[in-house]
Amino acid sequence: MKHKVSEIDGALLDAAVAMAEGHKVCQLNGVWCSDLYGQWTRVRNMREWRYVGPIIEREHIAIEHGPTEDLTNSLTWKSSPEGRPWHAWVTTERPEGGGRRFPAFATTPQTAAMRAFIESRLGEVVYLP
Repeated sequence: MKHKVSEIDGALLDAAVAMAEGHKVCQLNGVWCSDLYGQWTRVRNMREWRYVGPIIEREHIAIEHGPTEDLTNSLTWKSSPEGRPWHAWVTTERPEGGGRRFPAFATTPQTAAMRAFIESRLGEVVYLP
């Protein structure tokens, strides 16, 4: 099934992160699983810093907290959807120069960071079985 990365959360986010890391995913009895350890196991909870932190560090994901009332006119935050105060992004670098920035917004820094990571690897839409 097709899902917009900017809208996924919870178990779908967990499964999409596993896919972005190169693992196969499936649903077994309604539970998202991946082949992370060479066997089918439940996908990791990507709202937990112990799983999200190493990805943020490895991928150099930047995270900012959303605007306060004083910053509502900031150009950075005009594209921030209402109620989504966390902004994260991954910038891909190329040896020949240039690159692309993959921004994401969410209500938690973990979700914003993982959405940016997923989009940098899989694109704006993810297909989960």
